[in-house]
Amino acid sequence: MNTNTNTNTDRPVPASGRWTPVLSPLAIPEHRPGPAPEPSGADAPAEESAPAAEPAARRPRPLVLGIAAAVGALALGVLALGLSSRGTTPPASAPPPSAAAPVVTTTAQHFLAGGPCPNTVEGKVSRGDGPGGSAGAVPVIFAFQRAYYGARSGEQVRALALPEAPLPAAETIQQGIDTVPAATAYCLTITEHQPTHYLVEIFERRPSGETRTYRQNVTTVDRDGRTFIDTISNADG
Repeated sequence: MNTNTNTNTDRPVPASGRWTPVLSPLAIPEHRPGPAPEPSGADAPAEESAPAAEPAARRPRPLVLGIAAAVGALALGVLALGLSSRGTTPPASAPPPSAAAPVVTTTAQHFLAGGPCPNTVEGKVSRGDGPGGSAGAVPVIFAFQRAYYGARSGEQVRALALPEAPLPAAETIQQGIDTVPAATAYCLTITEHQPTHYLVEIFERRPSGETRTYRQNVTTVDRDGRTFIDTISNADG
């Protein structure tokens, strides 16, 4: 096959004499791989996602520290407020003192100086000027002296003693009562030595201001549901 050469293209011409023009190749720049783009989102490799997450885990640290500092400051503020309020709260005022109970003085000196004779009992010691009674040694001693100084009756006095007791008759007792001025005040101190033996101290305060003291040993006897005076003797010999 005869071929001719086209001088314009330097390409062989086919025998048919027909030549199909061919476009010259485009000058396309050579592609060179550049640096790989940084992966983002779901396309990032698993091994490279861990370092990126580390700063995110560290970001809340200042926030946590800030919250802790705020809580600490709040606690200190509450403590300071409590201390200040405690320091400024006035102490509770003490209740006003109640009226003191009157002091009961039962000493003979107080009575003889013009004081009262309250009825009191302290252990085996009884004091006063009460009416007494007929049952019991101390009550009958009070009744005996009330009949003498209060009722001023020799008969009442003698009736409180045993019939056979070595005491004067009622008439003789009345004579002794009549020597004592009326309205003479008296006070007794009765001290039990034994269940039927008593020391009786009689303090007299006469209207004139004269005072006298008698000390007697008194024994008693229980009979028929009553208590009676049995003997009376001078305690000072």
